[in-house]
Amino acid sequence: MGKKDYSLTSGNIYKALISFMVPIIISTLLQQFYNAVDSYVIGNYGGVGELAATGSTSSIIHALNALFAGISLGTTVVVARYRGSGDYENINRSNSTAIFFGFGLGAVVVSFGLIFARPLASWLDVPLEIMDMSLDYYRIYLIGFVFNAVYNITSGSIRALGNSKATMYYIVVSSIVNITLDYLFVAVFHWSVKGAAWATAIAMIVSAVLSIRKLCIYDEKINLNRNNLCFDKEIALNITKLGLPNGLQVMGSSISAVLSQKYINLFGTYAIAGVVVSNKVNSLINAPTHAFSPSATTFTSQNLGAGNYDRVKQGIRIQLIMSLIVSLSIALPIFIFSKEIAALFNENTYVIKEASFYIKVLVISEPLQCFSHIYNGTLRGGGNTIMPMFMTAFSQCVVKILFITIGLSFCYDIKVIYFSAVAVNLSMALLPYSYYRFSNWAKNNNLA
Repeated sequence: MGKKDYSLTSGNIYKALISFMVPIIISTLLQQFYNAVDSYVIGNYGGVGELAATGSTSSIIHALNALFAGISLGTTVVVARYRGSGDYENINRSNSTAIFFGFGLGAVVVSFGLIFARPLASWLDVPLEIMDMSLDYYRIYLIGFVFNAVYNITSGSIRALGNSKATMYYIVVSSIVNITLDYLFVAVFHWSVKGAAWATAIAMIVSAVLSIRKLCIYDEKINLNRNNLCFDKEIALNITKLGLPNGLQVMGSSISAVLSQKYINLFGTYAIAGVVVSNKVNSLINAPTHAFSPSATTFTSQNLGAGNYDRVKQGIRIQLIMSLIVSLSIALPIFIFSKEIAALFNENTYVIKEASFYIKVLVISEPLQCFSHIYNGTLRGGGNTIMPMFMTAFSQCVVKILFITIGLSFCYDIKVIYFSAVAVNLSMALLPYSYYRFSNWAKNNNLA
């Protein structure tokens, strides 16, 4: 395939993984960075109410994003398998199918999101003083969401080919667009939350267009054109079979966040603003370690397709060590300077105090996520998307909601919600690790 061929099936594992993951880490960081910029600009050029409005329905937005981020792994597994076996015809058919799939399902999901916007906001107990601003942000964001759905799925295809640099470049471009428009719309034009939402929506459109274009001109063997443009029902079903459980798993995690948001909203506008800041910082903290999950999926899928079983086992150990080093390197300075970081987003002392405390709680349990990302990613790469779905859903829905419900019944304090993150991360670390080590899955896939 020439110089654009990126394979994870041969050569030094450390070098291959670093070359593949660094662009993913940068891409993920940039995605989270331009999301954080929304909050930074709103918090500094708006006020606490505007800042809270961007986060009061954010759990719904995250749930929708999670669905398609999860489904994209179905595309990743399918394309990576074809890449490992050298089946270029089906790579093109899969890429074409993925684009149509993303637009179609994205449009359906967005339609329901717009129709039920106000009932959802009311159910979430969004404070009346920020209700209209919250709905403005949510509705405008959804306009660009269809394109974000397509980007998630097509970027999964590009990464499955072993090329993580291209998606990094697209995120760089969309980040520059988003940050520029954020300042222009909010700080200059004073469009408040509407401006921040429009900036993000336009940036999502840009990233989708760039990723689709890449699949059209990838190289001489992998390129979409009028001759191979199609919607293959069998491939679509395979993508759904592999991706939907993961999408529902990640969405299930976000649904628990929706329920948590309902509890958070009960503590008022200032508490919501504090959580918004904490979540933005946490997204930046998580970004590097989250990149190990698609890396583990792609690495495992390509090598199983090529029959490199020992290489998969080596890859698991190496990725776990690398992710722990990265996680601990980030956690320490964030913990030390949590107050100063929180103050960047808003000058209100209550918001800073709550955000700083919550950031410290999140940082403490961050290294536990490494086990979840590596072992769940490996299982998905081996075609097992059901167990990661159930294990994550149990941790995020059952463990988290029980912890919050029981905890608040004994102590009605928002800190109960903060500490639920520790319980969830502990459960999410132990379950996939235990399943890989003690079930028959590894043995059945020649990985024991």
